[in-house]
Amino acid sequence: LWAAIDITKGNPWTGQIERSEDNSITEDWLLGYKDGEVYYQWATIQIVGYDIPLVLDAVPVKREMKRADIVDSLLENALDLVDDIDQ
Repeated sequence: LWAAIDITKGNPWTGQIERSEDNSITEDWLLGYKDGEVYYQWATIQIVGYDIPLVLDAVPVKREMKRADIVDSLLENALDLVDDIDQ
């Protein structure tokens, strides 16, 4: 099986946003964009190559997370579910 990892933004955050003195967002899970709206980001791993991709895991992305750590976490969880993913 082949798997793909993707990072994408979720829906815009509509709650109260706490900011520091320099106006940066203090919440590590919320990431800002150029259009002024604020979003969560999600990383997913999914089986691909068939008509319908099957999502095996999804995790929220925290600011300053290393991409290698995200990949390791998602792959470890996916291999608990499906053991024949090509690595």
